Amino acid sequence: MAARPLGDPPRGQARLGGRARPGPRVPGALDSPFALDGAAALATLAYCGQDGPALLEGLREALSGHGQGIAASCMGEILLVWGLSPDAQALRRGGAAAWRFLRAAGGSLPARLPRLWHI
Repeated sequence: MAARPLGDPPRGQARLGGRARPGPRVPGALDSPFALDGAAALATLAYCGQDGPALLEGLREALSGHGQGIAASCMGEILLVWGLSPDAQALRRGGAAAWRFLRAAGGSLPARLPRLWHI
């Protein structure tokens, strides 16, 4: 592998106005069920703590009213929430429900979103 000077874009990308941009697009690639399946939004949230496994069922219950595009699982002490949806606002609502639940149940804090989410 050849060395690249700092600031050069990775292979397959080009510079435009000082920023790297993706290389050529493959038509229909994002619509493939093996990629994003046409989704417009993707989200991941991780909660790391010893109480992660104990919070899983409550978290799934908190997510149950937010459609099939968002789910939760636990690997060891890491609780993962992920979502893929054609509707970014619906995914945001599901992510907000997960955030509020984890903040209250896992952190013993008020079940509210960060102020930044209200801008």
